[in-house]
Amino acid sequence: AAQSERPEEQVSSSPQRPSLADQKMCDEQAAKRFHEYTERDETLATYTSHYDPSLKICYVRVNHVMTYNKAPLTSSTIFDAFEGRVYGDYRWYNPQGKQFYEVAPLSCEIDLPGKPQITCKSSEEFNNLAEQYFSIAE
Repeated sequence: AAQSERPEEQVSSSPQRPSLADQKMCDEQAAKRFHEYTERDETLATYTSHYDPSLKICYVRVNHVMTYNKAPLTSSTIFDAFEGRVYGDYRWYNPQGKQFYEVAPLSCEIDLPGKPQITCKSSEEFNNLAEQYFSIAE
């Protein structure tokens, strides 16, 4: 098989998989951060986590659904469960009572170290970027 001359086009044939111990450690820390992050909230909140063994980063994604001034507000934040660094932020608020697709998000950003910030335009795009860069689904 011919190899690509540009390393960024090469795809690993055997992606590194996290050990069960790493996954457990990540999930425990993600749960701890989730509870710290939401302990004062009276919102519907969920979280999911993913440990990336090649970068040794435990990503946690916290999703909130709430009402603010009688209008729907949703948010999703992706961050490092140990260091707290934020990698992704999505916020949507609809005080006008419009259809969800008629209202642009207040914030929709992915922040990758050493790369320009990615600005997205919808929850679907944010979810796709979260999956692509952090292997973390909604």
